[in-house]
Amino acid sequence: MQKGNRKQLINWLLNQDENKIFEIKEHREKRSLNANSYFYVLQNKLADAIHTSNDELHFELLKKYSDVTLVTLPLGSEIFGIKYFEKYKQGEIKGIPATVYKVYRPSSEMDTKQFSRLLDGLISDCKEVGIETMTPDELAIMEGYERR
Repeated sequence: MQKGNRKQLINWLLNQDENKIFEIKEHREKRSLNANSYFYVLQNKLADAIHTSNDELHFELLKKYSDVTLVTLPLGSEIFGIKYFEKYKQGEIKGIPATVYKVYRPSSEMDTKQFSRLLDGLISDCKEVGIETMTPDELAIMEGYERR
């Protein structure tokens, strides 16, 4: 996989076989494992506090804070390979009965910016019900101040 700025990639492409096919996409940093772990710790605490399952809460968080795409399918069509979706509305498109679905981006497919929005939303939801949201590092710093 080749990475670089626009000029670097153009120069690299000019030196490639004319018959090759390439896919170009913007590079985005992946989120940290710490952020991922912190998210699931808070999600578990919130699920316990509001007496729901982690799966149900996760879907509700995605509905509130994830990117959504509207997908229209002919009435009676089934969705395969997509985990987080819900029926939005039914109607007709050019005389054909259709269903519109809201499809939510799974957290596993989020980049750093998208996941930060999800995590910030979860933190806000936790604070609303009185759940401590400081990270272990933040708590350690606070304990250090208390000992002085």
